[in-house]
Amino acid sequence: AATPQQKFEAAVARVCELRAAARATTDQVNEAWTALRTGIVASRKLGDLLDACPEECMHHALEFVLERGVQKKAARGQVRECLRVLLARPPWLGFVRRGEGLPARAREALDGEQDAELIAQVAAPQELEEEAAAEEEPEDA
Repeated sequence: AATPQQKFEAAVARVCELRAAARATTDQVNEAWTALRTGIVASRKLGDLLDACPEECMHHALEFVLERGVQKKAARGQVRECLRVLLARPPWLGFVRRGEGLPARAREALDGEQDAELIAQVAAPQELEEEAAAEEEPEDA
């Protein structure tokens, strides 16, 4: 049987290959999702493994997870589970916070009640500054 590290690395490689492909079939996407989810869940206690993921692969994996939540409403619970594992790791959280549009998409995918703390952490630094500035100067109606 494959180790959690092998599962995770193979799944991330698969997602990266899908990204490079011009068109992926539904079966390929579904298989990649199953592999990635399995890899993430199997690796949840292996922080060093998750942290060692190259940024380009982090980007592909996060995009893939977030897209899955949008495309498949039924997969939202699985998407949240994956995001909770990944965003618990500082490199992944930092990547999301720096990513264009990623903070808003990640917050949307998470559960407002269950993931309130994580949602607060995901806010991009500039968003936090904008919120603080907005509170200081009231908008003209």
